[in-house]
Amino acid sequence: KVRGDYLLTASYDSDKQTRERLFRDIEPDAYYPVYGDSSIRGYDAQSTRQLYLRIARKKSYLLLGDFQTRTEDEVRALGNYQRSLNGVRAHVENARVDATAWASRDTTRQIVEEIAADGTSGPYRFRTANGLINSERVEILTRDRNQRSLVLKSEPQTRFSDYEFEPFTGRLLFRAPVRSLDENLNPRSIRVTYEVDQGGDPFLVYGGEAQVRVTERIEVGGSAAFDENPRDHQRLLSANTTVGLGVNTFLLAEL
Repeated sequence: KVRGDYLLTASYDSDKQTRERLFRDIEPDAYYPVYGDSSIRGYDAQSTRQLYLRIARKKSYLLLGDFQTRTEDEVRALGNYQRSLNGVRAHVENARVDATAWASRDTTRQIVEEIAADGTSGPYRFRTANGLINSERVEILTRDRNQRSLVLKSEPQTRFSDYEFEPFTGRLLFRAPVRSLDENLNPRSIRVTYEVDQGGDPFLVYGGEAQVRVTERIEVGGSAAFDENPRDHQRLLSANTTVGLGVNTFLLAEL
C-alpha cells in the first residue's frame, strides 16, 4: 500500500523470456491435485512480459500487464470489443463517469472458429498457429434451426472447470458431453476465440469507452476500438443511451 488510499501491486521477473501464456494462473491438475485446505490460490500479477504494475484507488486503476478489453455493461452489446492483450489499461469510475482506455503494441491477431457439437465431450480440434495459451474464450452456441445466423443462446465456458484447451495442438476437451441439439431440435455449436502471434513488426491495438450519467434518468456513452494490424485493419465505433422509465424499467439504444 502506498500513500493515502492507493494500492500498489507490482512484479518483475528478469528471467521471463517467453510470452506464450496469457493470464498466468494456478493449474489445478499440476503439482498437487488437492492442496489440503480451503484457501484460494492464484496470481495477482498476470503478465506475459517481465513487468506487471497496478495502481488502484477505490474503483479506479492503472494497469500494466494482461487484460481483456471486453466489459460486461449490458448497454454496450454491438460495440463491445473482445480481445485478450498485454499492454496498458486505465479505468476511472465515480458517481457520474465510468471510463476506460487501453492500448497494446504487439504482433497478435484474433482467430474465431466454430464447429458443430457432436454429442461427445471431444476432443474437438481447431486449426491453430502460434496460439497464446489462456487467451481463448469458449462458448456453446444454440442457433435457430430455421435461421442459422440467429443465435438463441450463448453459454460461456470456464477454463479448467468446464474444459481444457491447447491452442498449439487445437485440442479442446470438455468435462461433460456437449449435445448436438437442444430440446427444440435447434443445432448447437462450439465457438472459440483466441489470439495467435502472426510475427513481423509490432503494431498498435487501442481503444476506449465511456458512460456519463447526465441526469438521474439519462445516461449516454460510446466506445471505439482500432486495430492497426497491417494485414487486417479494423475499426469499431459505437454510441449508446439509456433512459430510465420507471422502477427497474429502462429503454436502451445503441448504434
